[in-house]
Amino acid sequence: MADSEARLFNATGNNIGSYKLEVMDTFWKRFMGLMGRPEMPIGDAALFRKCSSIHMFFMKIPLDVIWYGAAEPDGHAPVLAVSRAVKPWQLSFGPKHAQGCLEVAAGTVPMNVDSIEIETTSSDRPKAAVTPPDYRDVVRDRIQVTRCADSQTHLGGAASLLHGHVC
Repeated sequence: MADSEARLFNATGNNIGSYKLEVMDTFWKRFMGLMGRPEMPIGDAALFRKCSSIHMFFMKIPLDVIWYGAAEPDGHAPVLAVSRAVKPWQLSFGPKHAQGCLEVAAGTVPMNVDSIEIETTSSDRPKAAVTPPDYRDVVRDRIQVTRCADSQTHLGGAASLLHGHVC
């Protein structure tokens, strides 16, 4: 969390603030979000990628929500909208083409925010390539395949017992 950061920029490209991010990148983190937390420290934010709406069920504090769009080549993502002071037990829907949102303490988003730059260490790492095993190797290693006179393929001899003929 300490190495992940979102920087805010105004229309002229000046840095006008930053947030320390908690990346909600697993099912459980996305499900729980900030539910039940008694406070949201100023300067902290929760990042939800691929998110077009949020709920505030079971929340204890209001939040500001920064909805952002697709990142430009320079790494800045446009701020599409800011939902200010979303209260507990409400829903908030992002604008069309929202790529995600940042949830921050209510009243901490500057009025002139135009774009954000998000740097994360946990979820932007390339995933290790996992090559699934060749199915033929699994079959060859684990199952004995036999052929009967009627040219049907049976597995391990049990099928011939079930069908009532011996190979």
